[in-house]
Amino acid sequence: MTFENVFGVTAAEILADALMMRKVRELVLVVEGQTDENMLCRHVARSQVGVVIAHGKLNALQAATALDDADADSTIAVLVDRDQGVPDGVSRRVITTEVWDLDSEVFAFTDVLAQAHLNFMKKPIQSGLSELRCEIASIAAPITALLIVSNDRRLGLKVSKISLSGIDRSLSLSDRAAAVLAQAIQRRRGEFEGQFGELVSEMEAIAAAISGCISDHQGHILHNAVSDYFRGKVRPKDVQSFTWAALAQEDLRNTTVGQKLEEWASACGTDVWAARGSAVAA
Repeated sequence: MTFENVFGVTAAEILADALMMRKVRELVLVVEGQTDENMLCRHVARSQVGVVIAHGKLNALQAATALDDADADSTIAVLVDRDQGVPDGVSRRVITTEVWDLDSEVFAFTDVLAQAHLNFMKKPIQSGLSELRCEIASIAAPITALLIVSNDRRLGLKVSKISLSGIDRSLSLSDRAAAVLAQAIQRRRGEFEGQFGELVSEMEAIAAAISGCISDHQGHILHNAVSDYFRGKVRPKDVQSFTWAALAQEDLRNTTVGQKLEEWASACGTDVWAARGSAVAA
């Protein structure tokens, strides 16, 4: 079998790493990237669970196929983000997030936003956690809509550098979508002459559908939205750092990913979690 080289790594190399890791660990989990490893490794039992980084979703899915072809047993699993979907017929060893990605799971199924509000605003939330999630989702909606439209139309637009600080939250959804799109195409404006209004309309329709649900948004976009909600008191990258630090093992266990990991480990006759109160082995 020939594997595509993504980020300088092939699925064959990931396969070799996973099989080697399996010789010294009871369970092996292949994850998409470094951020996934950083979050998970604070809570899994490192003495019995090895984590291998695939450097991308495509690599991870190809590695799952390679593991199947090598007749590797079910003690090696592959965790990928749902994003905008996972191909049909994917290997049964693949564990997929129920929402956009692992960060989205944390925002949707734990109380880290309430903890963040207390930490950065120095007071507890007044309206309730569900309302706070909806407000964050509304802020994130135009950027997520841009990401979806860009991916669907293969526009190659970047959302990671978009700033929300200059976009008035009281503006209409259409106006906020236009402001986000204008930022994304500012160096390629000539390519989009004549279709700006069409793209904004498409973004507005998508944004309206996802503006009330935090689980429909990519984690990095939510970090941006949380930063904007707190009026710049915290940078987007520090939102992620706070999230990891605030996340307790019990919180992670209560996410759908946590439950799936627990089911996988149980089926393999072992436990995926570090003992409560114990130091996590490096």
